[in-house]
Amino acid sequence: MPEIATTRTTRKQRQFWAYEPEEEELPTEPTPTSFTDEQGRRRNPPRTARNNAGEALFMTYTGPMARTVYLASEMGWMLTTGFDKDEPNTVQEALSGPQQQQWKAAMDRELSNLQIKETWQEIKAPEDRVKIGAKWVLKIKRDAEGSIIKYKARLVAKGYSQIPGIDFEETYAPVGRTTSLRILLAIASTLDLEVYQADVEGAYLNGKLDIDIYMEYPEGVKPKPGCDALLLKKSLYGLKQSGRTWWIEVGNKLATLGFRRLESDWGLYVKPRTQEEDPVLILVYVDDFVIAARTTTVIQDLLKKLKGFWKLSEMGEVSSILGMKVTRNRATRTAWVTQPAYIDRLLERFPQHLTYRTKAAPLLKIAEDDSKPTPLTPYQEIIGCLQWLAGCTRPDISFAASYLARYTANPTKDHWELALRTTSYLAHTRTVGLTLGGPNQVTLTGWVDADWAGCHDTRRSTTGYLFKINNSPIVWSSKRQQTVATSTVEAEYIAIAEAAKEALWLRNLLKELGFENIVTRATVLHTDNQGAIRLAVNPSTHQRTKHIDIRHHLIRELIHNKSIALEYVTTSEQQADILTKPLPGPRHSSNLVQLGLKEPRA
Repeated sequence: MPEIATTRTTRKQRQFWAYEPEEEELPTEPTPTSFTDEQGRRRNPPRTARNNAGEALFMTYTGPMARTVYLASEMGWMLTTGFDKDEPNTVQEALSGPQQQQWKAAMDRELSNLQIKETWQEIKAPEDRVKIGAKWVLKIKRDAEGSIIKYKARLVAKGYSQIPGIDFEETYAPVGRTTSLRILLAIASTLDLEVYQADVEGAYLNGKLDIDIYMEYPEGVKPKPGCDALLLKKSLYGLKQSGRTWWIEVGNKLATLGFRRLESDWGLYVKPRTQEEDPVLILVYVDDFVIAARTTTVIQDLLKKLKGFWKLSEMGEVSSILGMKVTRNRATRTAWVTQPAYIDRLLERFPQHLTYRTKAAPLLKIAEDDSKPTPLTPYQEIIGCLQWLAGCTRPDISFAASYLARYTANPTKDHWELALRTTSYLAHTRTVGLTLGGPNQVTLTGWVDADWAGCHDTRRSTTGYLFKINNSPIVWSSKRQQTVATSTVEAEYIAIAEAAKEALWLRNLLKELGFENIVTRATVLHTDNQGAIRLAVNPSTHQRTKHIDIRHHLIRELIHNKSIALEYVTTSEQQADILTKPLPGPRHSSNLVQLGLKEPRA
């Protein structure tokens, strides 16, 4: 693809996403894998995250200990939307507080919306069916600056009482990856596309149920004579299958408008270029739509069609998505993505950070082994928050979040203090964020590094890799390796193999978006270990490498196929160094410059 002109887009550049649309079957899922437990009850097995379809974690916990199980990443998401001191816990508290008029209006809007959508039918429930409960959830929606946008009252079903095999079958529902969101913003900034945001009101209420579910009357709804239950016709928030029914609804409706789902990300939809229309890209994250197109006219026409399907709130040009603040500079074709409001809520939630004055780096050392234990729940909460920040806009704390997350089951006082020090570092760098885009050709490059035997508990190494589009950080990872490496060469070799797999996914995604130039040449991975490069290119040291797992040798085939190319860089030029170990202040600061992390400028 040729370079982009500073004032006008060339004819060839207008042909991105230019492939012929093909007929595609609607999204389907494999048959359920439920089982029968010792008591003869039908159960669904625990579900973990599915890498190919979204970064949200979906797990089903069953048994008496379900309420005591905490998932750190979910705690981080809870802080994104929860822990607001202005939010009431009960309906009585809301209707007797200073914002009672706002909450009353919000509840009336919700009930009116449910009635318009014909969500339920009032009947007398069969005697052999158990009715699930209902509850009001009251939330305050804020923008990236923390200002109140609106008061939201949501009537939800108590889905935890649903019986597998009777009240639900499949529950899995993918969402757009945050990586895909960053790619969308980077490409849109580089190509100077228009990016708008929309929100579907009561999204889950649009899904159609294919199983009879009976629900108790919620507070504020008066039963009809002779009726004692509500037969749900539409999906309701809180149901196990509500996310899935909405995902299928979105796929069906967008398919009628000519959109096709990307196989690389099931939350990303593209409408290819035709003779009459420019291409359009939509990222769907539950009820949030991010739309990118060449002109605002194309976006407005699409929004009109979407309003024919659902009740849609237009948010204008994208400025805040998933708690991330987006600031675009059209002159330089760049965008800054930051999370200052989220960090402010984190600091308010954990004021103990004021004890520390960490400015230079999030971690300068690792914890000692002989420290005293610390309470479990607050530690898991703060680690969940750090993981959310690290995964969205702050690769500079990725190692800290990854390292501290290893001890969520048995944290010590030293781990708690290191978490607070990392929080203090965020307090001093709250406006630092990613720089995406740039007036250059769309390119993909990567950096990969490893810290040999860095984990003192297991003596395993740490893998860190980073990928950039147009010198913009798009994907990064800091993760402890699954096996012990016997040398630095082996540790680096394993890290390179892991980074290569991520590179393949990125290449496939960009190819589906129409950037064929990405896959016509090898993606360069920069590493600072000459031995690992020689091992990947010419496997000659058999005695020292014969034990390496076969799955890591994928890199050799990718190099042979010219999909991946390895290049040597010095340690001072290794941009993934920050993802593998604690760095001293000066090196940490120089690595931030290499990553392009800085404060937004007008």
